[in-house]
Amino acid sequence: MIKNKTSVSYNRYNDGVAALYSVTGETTSFGAAKNVRALSDMEYICTVPFALQSCRVEDFDFAEENGFQLSRKVRMPLVSGIDNRKKAVINGLLYDISYIDYTRTEMYLYLGGERAIDT
Repeated sequence: MIKNKTSVSYNRYNDGVAALYSVTGETTSFGAAKNVRALSDMEYICTVPFALQSCRVEDFDFAEENGFQLSRKVRMPLVSGIDNRKKAVINGLLYDISYIDYTRTEMYLYLGGERAIDT
């Protein structure tokens, strides 16, 4: 009897970890939102492993059409409660989550607005 070999596909997220944050919503005296300067200006949500994805020409075109500059694209396991109003911190750099593409088990974050942050 011949057995069918099934290949198990494991998703590897071995490029690093991203800390996901929510902005606390502090405003200035005249109602404008304050820029995030340190981790203490945000509320921690979770830490998630990720895999770097290559940014295709189509990704850069998509970003330009939607009004943001693409800095990185990462793939990570699906986490509930994450949307494009959240922030990601990777290796001491703060990124805006500009767009999220979902699959059944994963999400692809299109990150923009890279800048250093006080930890």
